[in-house]
Formats: sequence, structure tokens, C-alpha cells
Amino acid sequence: MARRRRTDQTTKPRPEAKPPTVSRSHVITTFGVGSVYELRRYSGNSSSLHSVMILGLDWWSPDDLETVVEPVLQKALMVKYFKLPPSEEEFESCSRAHVPARRFPAWLVCTKCNRLGRVGPEFDDRGHQGPECKAMKCEGRGVPVRLVMACYHTKKDGGKDEQPGHVDDFPWEWWAFSNAKEHCPNPQLHLVTTPESAGLSGLVVRCLCEGCKKAGQLGRSLAGVFGPDALIGCRCFGKRPWLDDEQRDCPRKVRALLRGASNVYFPVTASALSIPPFSKDLIQVLGNRGQVICSSVDTHPMSTLVAMAKNLAGIRDRYSDAAIEDAILMLARGKDVPDVKTEREQRTLERRAIREGRPADEGKESQFEAKPIPRDKFPASLARYLEQLVRVHRLREVRALRGFCRVYAPDGFDSYHVTCAPLSRQKTDWLPAIVVRGEGIYLELDPHRVQTWETRIPVRDRIERLQHSFLEDCKARGRTPAAEELPTAPLVLLHTLAHLLIKQLSLECGYSSASLRERLYVDTGDRSRGVLIYTATTGADGTLGGLVRQGSPDRFERTFLGALEAARWCSSDPLCIQSPGQASSPLNLSACHACCLVSETSCELRNTLLDRALLLGTPDQLDLGFFDDVETWL
Repeated sequence: MARRRRTDQTTKPRPEAKPPTVSRSHVITTFGVGSVYELRRYSGNSSSLHSVMILGLDWWSPDDLETVVEPVLQKALMVKYFKLPPSEEEFESCSRAHVPARRFPAWLVCTKCNRLGRVGPEFDDRGHQGPECKAMKCEGRGVPVRLVMACYHTKKDGGKDEQPGHVDDFPWEWWAFSNAKEHCPNPQLHLVTTPESAGLSGLVVRCLCEGCKKAGQLGRSLAGVFGPDALIGCRCFGKRPWLDDEQRDCPRKVRALLRGASNVYFPVTASALSIPPFSKDLIQVLGNRGQVICSSVDTHPMSTLVAMAKNLAGIRDRYSDAAIEDAILMLARGKDVPDVKTEREQRTLERRAIREGRPADEGKESQFEAKPIPRDKFPASLARYLEQLVRVHRLREVRALRGFCRVYAPDGFDSYHVTCAPLSRQKTDWLPAIVVRGEGIYLELDPHRVQTWETRIPVRDRIERLQHSFLEDCKARGRTPAAEELPTAPLVLLHTLAHLLIKQLSLECGYSSASLRERLYVDTGDRSRGVLIYTATTGADGTLGGLVRQGSPDRFERTFLGALEAARWCSSDPLCIQSPGQASSPLNLSACHACCLVSETSCELRNTLLDRALLLGTPDQLDLGFFDDVETWL
């Protein structure tokens, strides 16, 4: 017999939810300054959807945030220090420790009557309950519209490389009357659904005022709204909502974008590994808790400052007076800090430190510990292809947000100098950054074998095809790349190998591919051909030695050969291996999601410049592959 349902039950109101939070790593990547963030708030039994834009650094409170120190990166980016974005604990303890935001887009659509409008004329703002439609007897809620518009530069702009980052509300009124003879003086816009189609062509922006009804104004469908020429005749007003200002007379074209699309926001981050002597714990403690000491070098005797530093937790009785004095001068005046101009120069310093290594006894007071494996310990299969294998037991990486781009991903490979939209109205002496601590495996291919391989005619022909696609892509964006930006055969080879190793490591040692990251060391100057695969998250995933353990010669041999074995056949073959270009752009050849592509956060080159054929060849050209004789070891 069915149980009777109780009728005396009362619906308990849902408790008030905590304020929405964003992880620190997301604040400098997906949801950094200038990005659009979607949040949902609850009040009682009702919920409301909001869309906001993260405001610039002018609205942040840096004094309430923890300081991050990385002297080389600070000097390269011309800032005095970095600040950790606020965490959930800091938000609860300090009302000012938060990420500021404002409503964007301003236009809303009613959930009941499909009315389009903004807070004030068409909607009342009810705070956490969300905007409420003001139409008579509607009682609907206003939710953010799905369209925005942004400007972008093309080759017709005279080759300008600046990235203003202008973004604005979609021009709903302009769109509704763009096909009409005259503009309605008192528009009452609605987003009407028609039965003709279930897609964009079935959504019509229509004015329902009495005058437009009598005139038979049918509005305009959203069909083709995402085309590059859909908004011709609508100009950019130079709006910068994250800075609450505008730059008038912007000559660029505009196009419609989905509010949550990935091309609305491309973060530009610059990073550096902490290497000796800047990886010492002494540097980190002084930079974080001893800022007053370092700023008093010119006003107080050094002996007094050293005595003050010894009272800081983490320094007392651990370091000599001379070491403390050198650290204070390094942080205050940049003593012995190399003048790194480009990311390539920084990578050269990192590669040198990794190759030289740092034993555990020397690195016990440091955030860097690396142990190269002697070449005579290599198995025969690794000795044939690799020159260097290093187990990095401890590393520290600082990633700072420099700016962002819209519509197109940032151009160029030097993240220290790539042009991007600003994070503040005036240049600040700090930037938001996060710290990643973890471990990794560094490998370097035999440079002589690479040099012999890249001179083969099939390899040269194939890389020329990829270079042609790269130049065409740059031409479409209106820029001329520098000679050193052209993809080379060693770069594509090592980049593809890194992706295959990330996939294989995720299968063999339990790491998710998103928790691993590549760091390429490919330079035509010093003939470096190395890659570092390391833990890429700020959490505890992969920080207990599991990845380093896979770097032992016998274990890494299985990982290395397993990755090559998996690359011999793709589930999308023969289409994949014969493809002239894949993914979102023709900047990949034989590479697809089934074989080579990894998480976007794990790749430095946005999953481009990949080619599986350069590793193992094709059925028609076996000599194309760098590992053309790997069958001996499989």
C-alpha cells in the first residue's frame, strides 16, 4: 500500500548562501580583471542570476592582501611587489579583502514577458533577489542578456598592435531598427521567440510600442549576429567598464560575442621559477613580513635592520648577519638581481639552474631542489634520444596577471612584453599574482640528433607548411611576426612530446592532466631543447613526490616509451595523420583531441603548433619522425 503523503509539512526556506567566491588561480586567469563572471545568489526559496565584470586594480585594497616576492620577475615587469588575490578566509575576516565587481552587461531580459531593458527604466533592482520587471502584472525577473560587443583591430587599422580591450552592451536598439526606415522615439524592445527556427534565426528583437505595431515594424532576427560584418555601421564607443571610463574616437570594428564565450577574455600572465639565490626562504619571509625593514635602508643603520629582521618568525637563529644583510639589500635596491629583459632570458637562467641542480642538503632552506640523473644511468632507449634528465623535487613558480585581450588571443610568445589591455587607469607598482609550489621532471633532447633530424627535406617541407599557416593567421590579425616567432621543427617536436607525456603521466601515476603543466625551453641561440613538466595547481595535488618518482630512469623509460606507443595510432586515424590542419585554426597538423590536445591550462601555446607526424612519421614518410627507430625499444 502506498504511503500517504504528509500535508502538514512546511517548506523550509533555503538558508542565505555565502557570498560567491573565486579561487585565487582563477583571479589571474579565467576571472581576472576585465573578465565577465556569472554568479547566482539565493534569498529564501528564490534565486537570482547576476553577471558582473571584475573591476580594475584602482578598486582593490592591496594593503589587505598578502605580499608575494619574486625579485627577477618584479624587475622584469617593473613593479615593486606582487599581491595574492583574497581567499575565502580573508574575505570573512576583513570586509575590504574582496574582488570588486560591477554589473555587466547592463541590459536585461525578463524571464516572463521577454522585455529588454536596464535597471531603472524597465527593471527595479532588488539586491540579492535580482532585478524585477516593472511591466504591469508581470512579476518576472531580469536576467543578463547573452550578447555583448567588443572591438578588435585588423590589418585595415594600419597594423596597430595596441589592445584596448573595449567592450560594451550589445546595441539592441540599433539592431532592432537597422532595417527600418526610421528609429522609434520611444522603443519598447522585446526578445520575441518565433516558431520558424529553434536557433538564432528564431529570436527576433522587436519594438512593441503602439506606433511600431501600427507601422508593421517586424524587428530584426538575430540570425548572423556573430558574423564579422554583422555590426557594420555600429561604431565602438571606447567603453572600459572594468575601469569605469571610455576612450572616445576608437576606429576599430566591433562584433557580437556571447557573454560567456572564451574569446571575450584572454588573460596575459607572466611567470618565473624561483631559482637560487632568489629561492631562499629568507627572501620570501623578508619580502612578505619585512617590508618596513627593507624600505628603511636609507634611514636606519644596517645593524639595526638586521636585528629587527632576526625578530621575524622564520628568520630567528637560522641565518647569519651577512646573509640577512644581503637579502635586505637585494629586496631594497635590487642588489645582484639580473636585469632580465625578455621571457627568453629568464628561461635561460632557469634552464641553467635546473641543469646544474641543487642537492637536498643545499636546498633545505630553499624553494628549489633539483637532482640531475647521470647519463650513464640512462637506459639504452633514453640514452639514444635524451641528453639530460632532471628530477625537480621542489620548485616555486610565481604567475602574475599583466593584462588581457579580447576577440583574439594575445600575439607573440614573450608574455613579458606582449601588448595587452591595462588593469588600471594609471600604472600601479604592484600586480596580482599567485604562487605555485610543486615538483617536476625536466628532460632535454640530444641537440646533435635534433640538428641532424631537422635538416631532412621531409621535415623542412612539413614545417614550412606550418609556418605558412602561422603567417596567414598573423596576417588576418593585422600583424607581422618577428623572425624568432616563426615555429621551428624543434619547437613543434618538443611541444608535441610534452603533450603526449602529460597524457601518459595522467594514466600511469594518477595525476589529472589539468594538474600538470608544460614549460618549454626551446631557443635557437643556445640550442636548448628542453621541457619541464610540473604540477600546475596551487592546491595539494601532486606535491607529495609522485611526479618526481616517475622521473627515475626505469620508471620514466616506461612512461616515455608508453607515450610514443600511444602516439603511433589515433582513434581518428587516418583522418588525423593525414590532416592539413585541425582544431580552431590551421596551426596544428596531425593533432586532435583524441591524441595530442590537453587542457588549455596545461599548455603554453593554447593547444597550437602540434604535429604527431614529426615524432613517428606517417605511413608514407617514415623518415619524417624524430623517433623513427623507436620500434627497437617498444
